[in-house]
Amino acid sequence: MNIGYTNLCSIIGNKVIHYIFMVNIIKRENNKKDLSSIEFFQYINLSFKEFLSEIEFSDKDIIILGDFLLDIYLNFHRIFLKEHWDQWF
Repeated sequence: MNIGYTNLCSIIGNKVIHYIFMVNIIKRENNKKDLSSIEFFQYINLSFKEFLSEIEFSDKDIIILGDFLLDIYLNFHRIFLKEHWDQWF
């Protein structure tokens, strides 16, 4: 199976945005005490596509994000090695 550069950037961008989406849902669940039950239901039922439209992210933006992150990884791959994590944490 061959994956092109644009497809790889799209996959990376989608994974990052989906992670942000899931963190957003978890934060909203933790703040449910401050919301009425109707507002909480509306927040939790937010789909991923609705989240993308809410933050005004298009497919092109996802590819650009993935390209940016892949470019960082390709040029500075050493920062992703576990041996360097101990210095930061």
